[in-house]
Amino acid sequence: MTSHTIIWYRLWLLWATVTLLTGTLPLSNFVGHPDWNNLHWFITTDDVRYRRFFLDLALNIGLYIPWGFLYARHALITGLRNPSQGILFALLFSGTIEFYQIFCVNRFPSLLDIANNTGGAIIGVVAAKRFAHVSFSRFIRAR
Repeated sequence: MTSHTIIWYRLWLLWATVTLLTGTLPLSNFVGHPDWNNLHWFITTDDVRYRRFFLDLALNIGLYIPWGFLYARHALITGLRNPSQGILFALLFSGTIEFYQIFCVNRFPSLLDIANNTGGAIIGVVAAKRFAHVSFSRFIRAR
């Protein structure tokens, strides 16, 4: 592996860790039995009326854009994986975190969160494919 390959991979691992911690902390919320009353199967009009709804929407999408981008960049450089596998991986990862949240108090798992997270990963993968010709050093110099 080249140094650029290792950098993209490490950045993705770091971001995956941030994503995992964001979805599971604080661990003290875990109670060990499902709280099905907090699970939001569908969006209601009451949900949309609150500003927090749109903030949650933006944060869920924004959290997974780097996920998709970094995974796809690593996949494109190594050629070992299909960059679009990052979308499936994000879907599974997000679903696992939302399932964990069913067993937590003060967490509100939602199918919409899974859809938003997957949408963010799609945006990230598309951006990585669009900028596939740009090297890591050019990303750094652009800042």
